Amino acid sequence: MQVIAHDDSGRQIPFFVTGITEETITVDPNHPLAGETLHFEVTVESLRDASNEEIEHGHPHGPDGHHHH
Repeated sequence: MQVIAHDDSGRQIPFFVTGITEETITVDPNHPLAGETLHFEVTVESLRDASNEEIEHGHPHGPDGHHHH
């Protein structure tokens, strides 16, 4: 079962309950597919040139601009 906790900043921290006994609850913060080999089939629908800011920063920005997390 997946459970959501919150840290002191209010950010969500998902984790999975992987075992329950009378005395303990075992949790795992890893996604159930962690460690698995995943294969994706994708279609590129469009391309665009990088903006000067993206080239300067060395990574792409989203449609709403540049936001560091």
